[in-house]
Parts: sequence; C-alpha cells; structure tokens
Amino acid sequence: MKYFDTPIIDSGNADEKRDNPVIMHQNQNKMIEALSHKDVFIIGSDINMTDSMKYADVILPACSHFEHSDVYASYGYTQLQRTEAAIPPVGESLPNTEIFRRLAKRFGFDEAAFKESDEQLQEQAFDLSGTNTQVNKVSEISTHASLSMLATDHIWLSDKNDKVTLYNESLEKKYGYGLPRFKDITKPYPFILVTSAHFHRSNSTFGGCRIELEKVDINPQDAENLSISHGQKVKLSNINGEVILQANITGDVAPGVLYSHKGAWLESSPTGQTINALLDNNKTDIGEGAAFYDTFVNLTAYEKLTQ
Repeated sequence: MKYFDTPIIDSGNADEKRDNPVIMHQNQNKMIEALSHKDVFIIGSDINMTDSMKYADVILPACSHFEHSDVYASYGYTQLQRTEAAIPPVGESLPNTEIFRRLAKRFGFDEAAFKESDEQLQEQAFDLSGTNTQVNKVSEISTHASLSMLATDHIWLSDKNDKVTLYNESLEKKYGYGLPRFKDITKPYPFILVTSAHFHRSNSTFGGCRIELEKVDINPQDAENLSISHGQKVKLSNINGEVILQANITGDVAPGVLYSHKGAWLESSPTGQTINALLDNNKTDIGEGAAFYDTFVNLTAYEKLTQ
C-alpha cells in the first residue's frame, strides 16, 4: 500500500477567505508546484470549479452559506450573528460539518465529537455568559440583529488599568518594536505593488463570474517615463513570476507605487498567473503574520497600444 500526503482544500462553504489557495496564497507558482506533486492526493470541497479545485483528485459537494445555518463572528468587528438556511442544499451538496460527520462514520471514528449536530457545535463554540444581554444561548440570538462580544468593562487600547497602551513591552522583547516605527529597506525592484480586495469580489469568491484583464493603477509620471499609455497592456514581474495587466493611468497613486486588486483567477492573465504569483511568502516583522498586500516589482510595456 502506498501512503500519500493528503491536503484538504476547503471552500469554507464559499463564505470564508481560506478558499481557493492557488489564488489567495503568496508565491502562487510555488503553491501550484506543491499541489502538482505526484505523491500528493488532494481532496477538495467547493461550490465552483476554482483554479484550486482543478488540482483536486476528489471534489466533495459543498453548499453555500445560503443553504445551511451557522454562527459568524464578524471579521474585524466584535459582533456575533446567527443565520438560518434560506433554501435547502441544492443537489448533493452538504455543509462542511455534515461532510465531516459522514467521513468520520465511513472511517470508523466513533467519538461523540463526530456525531454532534450543527446546533450542538454552535452552542459549544461560544460562551455567552459574560455578555451584557439577555441572550444565554446561541439559538436565542435573533437572525435580525447582532450580538456584541465585547466585555462590559472593555476599554479600547487598554492595559486593563484604565490607561491606553502606547509602548508594548512584550513586542519590544520579542521583535524589538515596542513602538511601531519606520524602517528603510533595500528595494530589489523599482516599483512597490500594493494590493487589496475588489469591491465586486469577496477575496477570490466570485472571481470566476467575470474574467477579464485586470487593471493596475500607474502614476502619470511613471507612465510617461516608461512610454506607457492608458489602456495598454503592461507586465509586472519579479523573481517569483510575471502577470499581464491593463494600465490605468491615474494620479491616485504616488510615483513608484502600483495598485491592483487581488482575487482574480488565473485565466485573467495571458501568463496564467495573477498578482499573488509576485508576492513573497515572508512573514511580517511584527506578529509573524502573512505579508499578503505588497511586494516589489518591475514594470514594462507588454505591447504597443493598438489604435
């Protein structure tokens, strides 16, 4: 018997940013190389045939967040919300929880945790006893309102002594940054590329609904220096990869800065790569988080603008 490393690419029922790692992960070409390895058996779960699902050996039918109940802790905020299914799961699609319950049963896992219902799991996930509301259980949260998860005595930026913390001793000891400060770095390429989410996409979700050449904002002075015209195809490149975008000449970005949206699918560029191919898989200097949103690149005209 041959054993395989088996990663699971999970859609998060199409409502989380962890889906579609080929598009969302830094150093895209390295991710594709890893998923293409012959000794890697991949199980995928999604509602769309994404760029990541194309590397899966088995695809399980996920349902969307409209098709199952759940509890959501807001991303970046402090509110808790409960939802109920708007429609039954379509076809053979299932929530993640039910998929894992069935897999556990098939593989002979008898622990109680693999048999608990969605309602039981939701109640276990949150302790509401310390909230300043009359709600004591998740099931009591109204689907028409949200629940604040802040403690009643919470003070923003506080060290719990009613003082705002400006200098952080633990960050100083671990990273040498008790106070955030500017640190000059050597630029390996002349331009810095800044990326952010697109208004019409939820990260890479819905990226396959409208596939077209993505735009990149370029300062007018930089465009003039490189003889780049508005609407012209340009190439952004570095040691990690290259992507073709359409020039959008605008004063909204400073000289030396390029701006483009993340989340486009591979088909949007003739190179079969997106801007995530250009991002290094480095960690941030404070907190050791993933550095998703900027990198250094070359900028060149890809072809002359056709009249």
